Amino acid sequence: MAELIEYTLGELTINFDSARRPIKSSDRTSGETPYYGASGIVDWVVGHTHDGDFLLISEDGENLRSRSAPIAFETHGKVWVNNHAHVVAGRNPADTRLLRYALAQTDIAGYLTGSAQPKLSKSAMESIRLRLPTCDSRHAIAEVLGALDDKIAANDRTVRVLGNLSAALLEAELSKGQRSVPLGELATFHNRRRVPLSGRERESRNGTVPYYGAAGQLDTVDEALFNEPLSLVGEDGTVMRDGGQPVVQYIWGPSWVNNHAHVLTGNGISTELLSILLRRLNVAHLVTGAVQPKLSMGNLKSLEVAVPRDPTAIERRAQAHLAMHRATTDENTILARTRDELLPLLMSGKVRVGSKQVDARDFIATDGDQPVATE
Repeated sequence: MAELIEYTLGELTINFDSARRPIKSSDRTSGETPYYGASGIVDWVVGHTHDGDFLLISEDGENLRSRSAPIAFETHGKVWVNNHAHVVAGRNPADTRLLRYALAQTDIAGYLTGSAQPKLSKSAMESIRLRLPTCDSRHAIAEVLGALDDKIAANDRTVRVLGNLSAALLEAELSKGQRSVPLGELATFHNRRRVPLSGRERESRNGTVPYYGAAGQLDTVDEALFNEPLSLVGEDGTVMRDGGQPVVQYIWGPSWVNNHAHVLTGNGISTELLSILLRRLNVAHLVTGAVQPKLSMGNLKSLEVAVPRDPTAIERRAQAHLAMHRATTDENTILARTRDELLPLLMSGKVRVGSKQVDARDFIATDGDQPVATE
């Protein structure tokens, strides 16, 4: 087993908190620089507070206790950071990425203060104790895990490009001629098959089937209600984007959907084309409820949808693009699982990277394959 050495986070990092600057939302100028808070990007602004490779660590917020999202995330290039995230960088540049992985598996509950609003002060953060491999091993670990994360990020960019391309092709087809059809004629609703589960019920039914709500996956359960491509549209809570577009999810495979998302498949068109059509709609005038926004099934069915007079070309492209979307996203699931399985083994020294010159493809596990490493 590889040698492990105990460090404090402060021994391994340089702190850049002094350059942070919060801006009230009313004072922000919209731009291309990501504006970071405790749990990630909260806006895009003009200007920057930091420029380089940094590790942001949440300073306050319930997520420090719940750990429902990462508490540390890397940034590269120009960013603006408010006073809800600490900004550090590894004294050795390779450690910046490695420390993100180390913090992901470190219990920090004993370093937090505040019952209502958990807080990780600068001094407490710098006192976090970490048991890590030697410097050379840390570099190799960061290279392997980082290569997996880089591939995941590249796949995410591919999915975004495919989405933008599909939207652009749809606009081109609509410009050649279009007809207006109520959504109730273009889609079949499967809302009666939805079943909500409480947190306690989901806890007792833990499994691998994704459990979806209005805006995304909330959990996993042990059984599927659906097993086909679906378009989900937020029904209540998170139902509308800033531009008035509905919150749309395209999902496939075994799934469970609660009663906060409408469940649709295409009627006379593919579910893939339906998903693309849904994303360009404006539902602002159909959303009701001041406290809890709601987009009812009746209102959604009545919405007029612009459809190309000849949908043949866009149908073919939509199905091809979303087939690639599915394959790329499924690959990311395998990559993330591989990374998460390797992380504790590598960080504990139970598994060692065989060489500094690592080919990350050796570590991309598929069913029945084992990561290539040396004891």
